[in-house]
Amino acid sequence: MSKDRISRRRHRLERRALWRRRGHEAIAAVFARWGIEGLPRTLIDRLAAAGRKRIFPARIEHRPTAELARAIEERLRRPFEGGVSPADYFELVTPALASLRGLAGLPRKAIEAIREALARHEDYKAESLRRANAVAVEHLRLDRAVFLVDTDEKRFSIRTLVPRERTFVIDEVPRRVWHVVDWAGGPVYVQAHALRRLKERVPLDTGHGQMCLLASLARASIVERRGDGLIVDLRVGEDKVGYACVLELAGAYLVRTVKLLGMAGTPEGERVRRILTREQISRLGVDTVEAFATGALDALRPVLERFGFGSMYAFGEKLERRPA
Repeated sequence: MSKDRISRRRHRLERRALWRRRGHEAIAAVFARWGIEGLPRTLIDRLAAAGRKRIFPARIEHRPTAELARAIEERLRRPFEGGVSPADYFELVTPALASLRGLAGLPRKAIEAIREALARHEDYKAESLRRANAVAVEHLRLDRAVFLVDTDEKRFSIRTLVPRERTFVIDEVPRRVWHVVDWAGGPVYVQAHALRRLKERVPLDTGHGQMCLLASLARASIVERRGDGLIVDLRVGEDKVGYACVLELAGAYLVRTVKLLGMAGTPEGERVRRILTREQISRLGVDTVEAFATGALDALRPVLERFGFGSMYAFGEKLERRPA
């Protein structure tokens, strides 16, 4: 055997020993946080031998899915306050405990103590899934892959749904569009311009805002038909904040843009323009969310609520108040 091969083999064995030692220490620390100490060395060795399992494969070919997987792993490594982190739970504990029945000669009392501890910490698994889904929502984009996170008692999984993409030619301009939902009259698509306007006008994370648009289109509360177009309620939860402006095509629909309640071309915007000029609306910020969130329009609340802006005040109050 050549010296190079011997050196590489020694280096590999040293790394493996270091890896197992760190795994041993991590597992012992997990159980210590649960109040389980003095476990037999044999048990710790077997648990460490099970290895530090990854929640997701180390190599994922689909780049957006890989980015999401790494983001979830990073979020899960943040420990719970005063307890074990989900990463410890899923990467160290459950893979090792999956083989407990095959461990012979171990004190039954130690195994029972572990199982009792797990029964008291079911909330960690539920919280882990909530954290993972929160990261998935942050990564959601209607013009990109949609991620659905699921879990069993051992591992997380990500299902990736890639949206259908088409090109429409409107006003002699090719436009890339993405399928969102299906209505009785055909599929509904959204163009990039509408997603940009949504991001600019509704102060939510990209994923949250786009999922609100998706939910609004799915329940499709059509307010008005205007020529070959429709305006559909845009809601954040139960709060109506504006409209999706939808163009009706032959056998399909296209979301062209997103407007807030106070903007020109909306029912509320037309009503408020009976008492305020365009300059006054712009100066006061009636056509923005920020003016409602900062309290800048509180003096006009009785009037604006009569014109249909009550939901904007409700939405603004749920945002963090910033000085006007």
